[in-house]
Amino acid sequence: MATATVESRIDELDKTRKKVLNVVEIADQILKELSNDHPSTQSVKSSTTTFASLLESIERELTQHINHLLSVTKEQQQEQVTYTQEKDCELALMRVSQIKKMVEKAIELHRSPVASTQHGDIEPMDES
Repeated sequence: MATATVESRIDELDKTRKKVLNVVEIADQILKELSNDHPSTQSVKSSTTTFASLLESIERELTQHINHLLSVTKEQQQEQVTYTQEKDCELALMRVSQIKKMVEKAIELHRSPVASTQHGDIEPMDES
């Protein structure tokens, strides 16, 4: 059931739905038999055993479906977290790139002779 396709999962859910309908019909039969003046103990026991067995099967199948849905939900949440982290990283890299360009431009302006004549308070760096 772990690698089942969506269509097969829907088919499995439909089979489970049919079992639920069958359980309700069996419960109806049991109640009808018990409402008789002289209910057949053998019939009630047989129907009750079938009812309990089907109910356990339904519970097991629904638990499997619920567990699958939980795992899919966790995977989607993890994918969303990963996507968000990737986007945050991309934005941070873009900001770092912009800051790097600004620093390079500031260094270039500081080293250029035009900058030192335009800004008397800025002295060129000693390159020795």
